[in-house]
Amino acid sequence: MVRTVNEGKCISCGRITNNYDPNLGRFCPNCVRSFVTTMIQNRCVLDGVPFVPEKEKPSEPLIDHSNDIDG
Repeated sequence: MVRTVNEGKCISCGRITNNYDPNLGRFCPNCVRSFVTTMIQNRCVLDGVPFVPEKEKPSEPLIDHSNDIDG
């Protein structure tokens, strides 16, 4: 995202913003965030990988090492 001196309306919601991307156009930070989240969800569906939002990701390791034998 490129920040410009000129301000304009967001293409999606109409808020005034100075964020501009040459490929996407002018989007405010909230619309960019929702756009990126949607793209990630769609990509996960295409790849067959379950999408887990950052808030719901487990903080514990995925592999349980409590039953490992040392030596």
